[in-house]
Amino acid sequence: RFTQKMKENYYVLSKRAVSGSFLPTIEILDMQNETEDSPLWPITPAIIDSINHEVSIGNQGLVFINRLGYSHYMQCLSCRHQFFCPNCSVGLKYYKKKNELHCQICSYSQQAPAICPSCGSLKFTHRGFGTEKVMESLRLANPKLRLSKFDRDEITTLTKLEETLHNFHDGNIDVLVGTQMLVKGHNFKRVNLVVVLGIDSQFNFPDFRANE
Repeated sequence: RFTQKMKENYYVLSKRAVSGSFLPTIEILDMQNETEDSPLWPITPAIIDSINHEVSIGNQGLVFINRLGYSHYMQCLSCRHQFFCPNCSVGLKYYKKKNELHCQICSYSQQAPAICPSCGSLKFTHRGFGTEKVMESLRLANPKLRLSKFDRDEITTLTKLEETLHNFHDGNIDVLVGTQMLVKGHNFKRVNLVVVLGIDSQFNFPDFRANE
């Protein structure tokens, strides 16, 4: 609770610092009735309609998801075997482009198996989503969109960073999909739409920075 002294020095930022700018309108989309088995997951019709509208009038969009890779984990459909890091005992994240499993803590990686090491099944499922999966879903939803990924897997050098930002500012990219790199210190003049995916999982993540 605020003390009286704290209340006296507490200022509510009710408007933008830049004259003529407005605070955004925030719409919360309930994803409860959406299914992860949909090829477009986690992109919903409402999201793609909003993106298509902005692009059609010459604007751009940002899609923020604070997770790398394709899925949070890979699991056998038959015996439910999961893959864990031998060093950290945490679930390995799946990267579809490299067909690899990665540990987000110690950088351990291995080739994604074609056969379950526990039961020999050939069927796997992928749960959760990261920037790779979002890019795939957007391409399926609208193949005409000019997309670019903006995360530490894609932006590995200062040259790549500057090139991507330059292309976006020049209007050569319709939608940027990225992680925290995307939301800090940028001023995109033609961006009127920002999609934040998986916000509830970020709020509930057991980390002291979750509220931030």
